[in-house]
Amino acid sequence: MRGLGFVIRLARASLLLYPASFRASHDREFVDAIAHRWHRERRATNSAFRATLRACLILCADTAASAPGFWRQHDSQADARRPRRWLSGWGADLRLAARHTVRQPLAALLVVLTLGLGLGLGVASFSALDRIVLRPLPGPKADRLFYAGLLVPSRGWRLSPHQAVLDRWRAGARTIVQLETYSPGSVVRTGDGAAAMIEAVAISGGLPSLLSATPLVGRMLGPADAAAAAAPAAMLSERTWRRDYGADPGVIGRSLRLNATSYTIVGVWPDRTRFQARGIPDVIRVAPDDEQISRGGFGYAFVELADGATPDAASRELTALLDGVADLMPGSVAAVLPPAQGLHAPAFVTGLWMVFIAGALLMLVAVVNSANVLLGRAASRAGELGVRLALGASVPRVIRLFLAESLVLVAAGTALGAGVATAATRLSSALAPAALALADGGWAEARPMLFGAAAAALATMACALIPVWRVRALSVRGVLASASGSRTIDGSARLHAWLIGAQAAMAVLLVAGAALMSRSLRNVAGVDPGFDIDRLATVVVQAPEDRYPLDEAAEAFTARVLEAFAALPGVERATVSGSTPFRASRQGGEPFLDGEPPPPDVPGTFSTWQTAPPGYFATLGIPFVAGREFTAGDTGVVIVNESFARAHGGSVIGRRLRFARDKDAGREIVGVVRDIQSGALIDRTDRVQLYSPDTGTGRYTHYVLRTSGPPEALLPLARARLAELDPDVPLRMATTGPELFADEIARHRFMAMLLASLATLGVVFAISGVYGTVVLDVGRRVREMGLRLALGATGRDVIAGVIGRGLRPVVAGGLLGGLAAAWAGPYLEDLLFQVPARDPWSLAAGFALVSLTAVLASSLPARRASRVDPTITLRAQ
Repeated sequence: MRGLGFVIRLARASLLLYPASFRASHDREFVDAIAHRWHRERRATNSAFRATLRACLILCADTAASAPGFWRQHDSQADARRPRRWLSGWGADLRLAARHTVRQPLAALLVVLTLGLGLGLGVASFSALDRIVLRPLPGPKADRLFYAGLLVPSRGWRLSPHQAVLDRWRAGARTIVQLETYSPGSVVRTGDGAAAMIEAVAISGGLPSLLSATPLVGRMLGPADAAAAAAPAAMLSERTWRRDYGADPGVIGRSLRLNATSYTIVGVWPDRTRFQARGIPDVIRVAPDDEQISRGGFGYAFVELADGATPDAASRELTALLDGVADLMPGSVAAVLPPAQGLHAPAFVTGLWMVFIAGALLMLVAVVNSANVLLGRAASRAGELGVRLALGASVPRVIRLFLAESLVLVAAGTALGAGVATAATRLSSALAPAALALADGGWAEARPMLFGAAAAALATMACALIPVWRVRALSVRGVLASASGSRTIDGSARLHAWLIGAQAAMAVLLVAGAALMSRSLRNVAGVDPGFDIDRLATVVVQAPEDRYPLDEAAEAFTARVLEAFAALPGVERATVSGSTPFRASRQGGEPFLDGEPPPPDVPGTFSTWQTAPPGYFATLGIPFVAGREFTAGDTGVVIVNESFARAHGGSVIGRRLRFARDKDAGREIVGVVRDIQSGALIDRTDRVQLYSPDTGTGRYTHYVLRTSGPPEALLPLARARLAELDPDVPLRMATTGPELFADEIARHRFMAMLLASLATLGVVFAISGVYGTVVLDVGRRVREMGLRLALGATGRDVIAGVIGRGLRPVVAGGLLGGLAAAWAGPYLEDLLFQVPARDPWSLAAGFALVSLTAVLASSLPARRASRVDPTITLRAQ
């Protein structure tokens, strides 16, 4: 009888939808009737489940059909003035607005689609900006959390504060309340199937409390886990917990072996509590206090500022506390920066701001276009408005009609925009490269939701107030005369001029931006890496310290792996390197040759260094321009790239190269090779590329293989061969040359594609808006054109006058948009590749496209009107 009890509870809940008088009189009868229905269905179907389902469906249908009637009967018997006043007000207006929308579905659909796309993409762009730049750290303290690090202004370097610096800051700083750290890395997981390399992070014990983090399952790590006597504990990320353990709560207490150390899983870290750019790693553990960030290590420090403290004041205090700290780079200063600046490349932050601006412009264009459509609808309803005024309606009553229609359309557009924002954020997160962890919330988070609500309110006001501006001075005589004459509402032409100019300005700005990003995207797609990558494979192996504790043992292991990889079928050449071809080490400053003055020490100037043992250039296919390759036993020599040689006169073989800070005689140049792409394109390719004859061996080694066939076929063989040599040493990475290069340019290509897509859609909106507004403005002057023709003007004169009048606001707005594009150009410079930021051709293309649109929008209706007999035109008016 459990199903009957559920049906009775649902029936009593349904009674709340009826008036109180009905509940008082028929409460028992209503419940008995539905219980009788359940028993009858039970006997008919011989199934309690089917009886419950049918009874619930019947109950819902009866309630939906009968409850409104009882409410109408109740309202007619009670005081009718209050509900009638509401029905005669906003309720009637909204009903009339919905009816009018259904009668003109094309215009309504256009407004809803335009607003939906504009609002949705605008909210999606704000969501990414808010999650990554404005508020990248979670928790109620997020507004007071900042990144703390070391800067060397003379070199343009950013360094991690090591343990001695952290201790000094914690003990002496008064502008900060709490300082916590984390250091990302990778570990080898063994004992649970095949050995695997996973991402791990070592955090300080107070980081969870700083971020106000709460576990999904189990407990959160804390300071007690950093004690020397504490058992090793670790947390799984939510992604790893769901992927590798099937979201099993029983994982708590299980053992996890990382780098020969057994950890106990104590909890699951939620993915939403993110504290690093790439998202939460696979495993989180607490580092002992004396190992948080070792000298030369890589990590991040976050500080919570005290009440009233500013980042500048904290930077000065932390810099003063550096006095006397050993092992500091000369000229180091403390820097307290917003988290986004500490976690992301400046170009990426700039790119997200540009994406948000493009989304905001798109949203603004969508709102203006929708307002123009509603303005045209208002102009076509002059007769209706005249009749309403003649029958006694007031101007505020007519204005309320426009507000109601705007509410209906904007509500539908906002609902569509919520779906567009969610789909856009999920799609961008799916397409984004691994180095970019984009937001995935859409409207689901509070701040994007507030932004979307504010944008919807703006859209409602614009869509309502622009038509209202045209009817604010309505009179019965004026509207009826307009209805019988020009069939448009008499209003100020200045409004149309402002709308046309604003849309023209936004169109020029968006066309210029779309042209720049499209050209940059094309250049990125066609970039030449500088050597043959089609038959290259790169395998990265890290020798664990617990298995190869001595450097000699690690080097011997590297030699065995290289020999084994070189013997694989299909391998023509094999070599080792300290890094991938596109990720060489960088050294601050620029070298010079003996006999030349040292170059000025410009902060942010870097040179790339790559280890290139004998056979490196032949394996990669980097062609020589002059000189020779390294040979066994080479010391004190260097190979330079072609750009460096060209900048120093071309003939550099045999000359010595050194940096200003070098105390030795430098290195002799023995060869010149072709330039290759080194460093991420979005961060610029370094002009100086240097190669040293080091072997590149060590614990972390890149094996570069040139194959005779497709390189992807070699990767499984390399993985199997490594497992034969040592099953407890996993591959850290295995990829092909084309995939490696695609990953290298992925960030730049993605940002360019995102900006180009938003700008192109904005161009479509803006151009269509300019066309529609100009056509509407020309249509208002049909009677004027008829008068001019009747007074003797030729059709050519009329057309020229109409085009000239239509072009004036377009030219003014286009010039304003061109100035805005020229001003904003430098902000795009870090996102462009081989395209000037202030490109006159892109500005000219935008101005020409907008002007051509205005000419077509003016000439086509004017030409049609000029061909009509003026007497017929005047009679029709």
